[in-house]
Amino acid sequence: MRYVWDFAEHDETSLDHLGARGRMLSTLKQRGFPVPPGFVVSDVACRRFLEVGEFPAGMWEEVEAAVARLVDGLPPDRPALLAVRSSPPVEMPGILGRALHVGCDEAAAARLAAWHSPEFAAQVRLEFLRGVAAQRKVPEHRVAAVAATAPGAELEALERDVAALEELIVAESQRPIPDHPLEQLREGIQAVFASWDDAVPHRFRRRHDVSDDLGTSVIVHVMALGSVGSDSGAGVAFSRDPRSGEPRTAGVFAPGEAQPGALPHYPGLENLASDHPDNYAEVVDILCELEGMTCDMMRIDFIRERDALWLVEARPGERSSGAGVRIVVDLANAGMITRQEAVARIDPDSLDDILHARLDAPGAMPLITAGAASPGAAAGEIVLDSAEAIAAKAAGRPVILVRRETTPEDLAGVIAADGVLTSHGGPTSHAAVAARGTGTPAVTGANNVVVDVAAGIVHIGDTVMRSGDGITIDGGEGTVYAGMLPLEIPQPSEHLDQLLEWADEFRRMEVWANADTPDAAAHAKKLGAEGIGLARTEYMFSGDRLEVVRTIILTDDAKERTRALEQLEELQIADFERLLESMDGQAVVVRLLDPPLHEFLPDRREVDAYLRNAAPGSDEAAELRELLVAIDQWEESNPMLGLRGVRLAVVIPEIYRNQVLAALEAVRRRLDDGGDPRLELMIPLVGSAEEVHLIRDMIDEEVHYAGRQLDVTVGTMIELPRAALTADEFALESDFFSFGTNDLTQTTLGISRDDAEEAFLRTYLEKGMLRRDPFTSIDRRGVGKLIETAIAAGRAVNPGIVIGVCGEHGGDPDSIDFFESVGVDYVSCSPPRIPVARLAAAQAALRHGIDA
Repeated sequence: MRYVWDFAEHDETSLDHLGARGRMLSTLKQRGFPVPPGFVVSDVACRRFLEVGEFPAGMWEEVEAAVARLVDGLPPDRPALLAVRSSPPVEMPGILGRALHVGCDEAAAARLAAWHSPEFAAQVRLEFLRGVAAQRKVPEHRVAAVAATAPGAELEALERDVAALEELIVAESQRPIPDHPLEQLREGIQAVFASWDDAVPHRFRRRHDVSDDLGTSVIVHVMALGSVGSDSGAGVAFSRDPRSGEPRTAGVFAPGEAQPGALPHYPGLENLASDHPDNYAEVVDILCELEGMTCDMMRIDFIRERDALWLVEARPGERSSGAGVRIVVDLANAGMITRQEAVARIDPDSLDDILHARLDAPGAMPLITAGAASPGAAAGEIVLDSAEAIAAKAAGRPVILVRRETTPEDLAGVIAADGVLTSHGGPTSHAAVAARGTGTPAVTGANNVVVDVAAGIVHIGDTVMRSGDGITIDGGEGTVYAGMLPLEIPQPSEHLDQLLEWADEFRRMEVWANADTPDAAAHAKKLGAEGIGLARTEYMFSGDRLEVVRTIILTDDAKERTRALEQLEELQIADFERLLESMDGQAVVVRLLDPPLHEFLPDRREVDAYLRNAAPGSDEAAELRELLVAIDQWEESNPMLGLRGVRLAVVIPEIYRNQVLAALEAVRRRLDDGGDPRLELMIPLVGSAEEVHLIRDMIDEEVHYAGRQLDVTVGTMIELPRAALTADEFALESDFFSFGTNDLTQTTLGISRDDAEEAFLRTYLEKGMLRRDPFTSIDRRGVGKLIETAIAAGRAVNPGIVIGVCGEHGGDPDSIDFFESVGVDYVSCSPPRIPVARLAAAQAALRHGIDA
C-alpha cells in the first residue's frame, strides 16, 4: 500500500486519502499556482498509527524519499525548513496539531544566519522549540516564563531564551530534542497523528457529527518564511467580504513578525496594494481564479518571502451566516451554481444567527454555561416572577425572567420578558418550549443557578445577584453573563427571502407552526407557516384566568364549578375565534388539555417561602395553608405519566367537553362572519383505542347537537410507545396522526425531559455515549422505528390519513430528513424555526430525490 504522494503527482485514486487541505494544495500545485513543494501522508497511515502506536511498514521510507526530492529541488542557498500540518477530511481549522520550522538543527541555523542574520536564525530556532513544547504538552505558562523575548530582540537575549526553553522541554518531557532533521520530522508527524485523539478535536467531532474513525492526513511542505525582513510578511485574503458577503477582496497583510490570523476581522489589503502592487495583483487574480474554479467564496493564506509570493492555504472562506446566504444567492443569480445547489449549501441551523439578536461583546467571559434552549441573545434586569416581567415591559424596561422552572401560569411573563433563565428543565421543558414559541431567548437546566424568590436573590455559579441587577444570556450557546452587554440586532435580508422562495419550490413536506396565540400565529404566517400544527390550550388558562381554572380544580361545590366552567368556556370561545381568524383558510390543530392539573397550581417551594414570611395567624397565612393542602391533594410522584392528557377527559369529562363546545362555537361565529375556519381537534396522550372511541364519540355528539353541519377534523396525538405499536386499532377513527416527539422520546427512552439535561445527558454526550441529544434530534433507531411502524400501520387501514409531527423535532434539520424518508406530510415547529424547517425540508427532498 502506498502512503505518500507529492503535491504534483496525486491522481483520482489518492484523492480520498489526502484530506481537504491536501486535496486543495495538490490540485493547485498541479494547476500552476505558487504552492511550496510538498507531499501528503495518507490518513490510512494515521489510522494505523492510532491503532498500534507505530507508523505502518513502508511509510517512513516513502517519507524519507519524498523529503529527499524536496531538498534536491531547492536553490543551493535556501534553508530546508519544513512545515508539518494536518489535513483532516473536513475543515477543523486550528484544532489539530502542527510542527513548524522542522529541520532547524545547527547546520540549518548556520545557513539561516548566512541567508539573513544570526538574530533571524535564533528566532527561528526559538519558534521551532515552541512547537516542540506544544507537541510534548509542556504547560504554556512555563514556556512563556522562560521564553518571553519578543521578535526583533538582540541576539544574546534570543540565545538565552533558546537555551532555557531547550532545558525546560527536556526536563518536562524526559526526552532529548532530536538533532537530525528527519527525526524532528518523525516526531512532528507523530504529534499531528496523535492530536486526532485530543480532547478538543473530540468535542468538535461530537458537535459536528464527524466520525472518530476517519483520522487525519498530514501535509509536509517547504516552509515559506514571512519574517525575513520588513519587506516580507504573512497575509489572509478573501474573494468576498466574510462579514457581509459583498463581492470585494477583503483581508489583511502583516509585514514581518505580525500574525494576521490573530485579528478579529479583516479590514483590507491596502498596505499590500501600496507597498507591493505586483503581489497584490497576484492575490486578486488568484482569488478570482479560485472562486471561478470552485464556485464558492474562497480564502487564501499567503506568505511574501522577500519578493516571492507563496500560497500555503486555500479553502472555502469562513463567513457569517448572513454572508453565506448572500454568497449562494449571488452565485446562483450569476449562473455559477444552480438554485438547488444554493439551497443545499446553507446549514439550516445557521439561519438562527440571521433571525435572532447576537452578542456583540468579543472576549466576554460567561458566569456559567447551561442548556441552549431558545436561540438569540438578550440583556436586561433580573426579575423573579411573571408579574414583575409584565410590569417591566409596560414600563419599557428590558428584563430577564429567572425562575427555577416555568409553568403555564408564567406564559404571560415569558412573552413579556426579553429572555428566560431557569435552573431546571431541558430543551423540551415548559420554559424552553414556551420561549421558542414566542421567539424569546432562553437558557435552561442551569443547575448552578439557585433562585430564592422570597429573598429576591439569585446565585449564578459563584456570583450572587439580586432582582434588578443586569445580566445577559445567549440562548444559542447556553451562556449567562454579568451585566447588560451590547447586542447586534438582526436586519431584514432580501437574500434570505430569495433563498427560502427557492426552498419552497423544492420541498414536499409542508411546514406548520406550534402557536398558541393570535399574535404567535400571525408571526408564524409571516414567516411562511402553512397551518397551525399545535395550539396548546393550556396557555388559554394563564394570567387572570388562572383563578377560574383553580376554582374548577379545587372547589367541592358543583354549582360553583359549573359557573366557573361556563365562564372559562366564554373566554375560550374568544381565544379560538381570534386564532381561527388569524389563520383563515388554513388548518388550526387544537390540542385538548394535556398537562397535569398540578401545573395550574403554584410551586410548592414558593408557597412555603411566602408562608415562612407571612405573619402567624394572619389571613394571608391561612390562605397559603389552604393552598398547600390543595397542592398536596393534586401532587403526583410522576405527573408526566399521571393524570394528564386524555385521562383528564375520562376522570373529569367536563373539562374536555367545555373545550370542545368553545371550539365549535368559535367555528360557528367565524362562519357567520364569512370566515373560512379549518378546525382540527387533537386528542393527547392516547394509549388505547378505547380512549379514542370515547373522545371521538363526545366530539361527534357535540357537532350533532350544534344544529348545523360543521366540518371538524379529529386526530390522535401519538406520544406513547403503545399508541405507536397499535396505531392500526384507531386509525379508522382518526383523520390524522400527529407525533408528539417530545413525550414519545421521553416514554420510549425512559428519560425525564425535565430532569435529564442537568442530571446526566450532558455527561452522556461528553463521553460520546450519545452522539446527539435525543430531545433535540430524533433517536432514529428507537423512537424513529416506532414512528415508522405507526405510519405503516395507520396507512394500511386508512390510506388517506394525514401524518404530522408537532414535537420540537419538527424544527430540527436532521430530524426533518428522517421525517421526509418515512413519508410525513407536515412538520410543525416553533414560529422562529419555520425558516429553518422550510430550508431543511427542501434539502431533505433534494437529498432523497423527491419532487415537490
